[in-house]
Formats: sequence, C-alpha cells, structure tokens
Amino acid sequence: MPDFVYVNNGNGTFTENREHVVKHMAFNSMGGDVADINNDGYLDLMTLDMNPKDYIRSKTTMGMTSISQFEKMTNSGYHYQYMHNMLQLNNGNGTFSEISKMADVGDTDWSWALLMADFDLDGLNDIYVTNGVFRDVIDRDSNNKILEQLRANGRKLLKKIFLIMQKCYLNKNWLTTFLKTMAI
Repeated sequence: MPDFVYVNNGNGTFTENREHVVKHMAFNSMGGDVADINNDGYLDLMTLDMNPKDYIRSKTTMGMTSISQFEKMTNSGYHYQYMHNMLQLNNGNGTFSEISKMADVGDTDWSWALLMADFDLDGLNDIYVTNGVFRDVIDRDSNNKILEQLRANGRKLLKKIFLIMQKCYLNKNWLTTFLKTMAI
C-alpha cells in the first residue's frame, strides 16, 4: 500500500495530491512528525523508514527492489518511493523538497518513532528518532550533545522503544518526553 498526501481543501474535504506536493516519499513510512525544522515559518514533514547507514547491513538485512519491480510499482499508480527516512522541507508554495540525505537524517536503521521539538530550548527544533534494532538516534541541531550527556550521566540507553510522545506536562513550557518500551 503506498503512502498518500492529502491536502485540506478548506471545506471539510481532502484531495490526494502526492505527485504535486512531493517528488518522492518513503517506501514503508513507520513514524512521522511535523515541525518547522529551519525556523522559516513553514511546517516541515519527516517520515521514518528502515535504511541503515552501514553499507553491509543495508545489503544483508533488506530486500532489494529491482528496476522492473520499481517500474511496475510506478506504472501501477504508486508514487516514487525509496527505503530511507524522508525530511520534506516546506517550500512555502504547497510543495516540499526532500533533504534527508543532505541533513544526514536519512538512514537511522529500522526506525519506529519520531519527535521534532526544541528539547534543549535553544530555539532550534531537534530530531529524536527511536528504533528497536540496534541504536537510538538523537540529532540535537546536527550534533550528539544529548546522547553524550546521557552517557556521561551514566544513563543506559533503551534498546527497544516503540512509542514516543511529548507533552508540556507542568504548563511551564518544558517538554516532557514519554517512552514506551517493550522487552524482547
């Protein structure tokens, strides 16, 4: 089943319009979030897929799509779909440009949950990706300060995170992050 993009018509109806809105999208989106990642006033989109950074892992743990399979998929009405995370930067005109590889957030292994928010209150939205295969990925404004701080404080990083959510729990503009884990 392909991913879809529904545009709000402003009258209680929606129109599917993925060919106009995005040039390509994730093959198996499993998590997503919306935030203004570059502070330009437009909401950007990110969806997660399951591509590892490691070349050998990508060739040994994932199925390949042949050229003929890809052509059959697109000829059957499916949009151009690729197996990696998608960070869709809002162009401000109803279209998005996919920049996950340029932002170095395209390959986070088998990722399930995503939050984009200003966790460290520096005015920039951070990207927090969880997965349950090998590692959790935290991008704090393109560096690993949060991850390093967790390790420095002796905290163990959870291996299997299946659900993540955030809430301003105490009404003090501090985001509280809730993680749901499962022992496997």
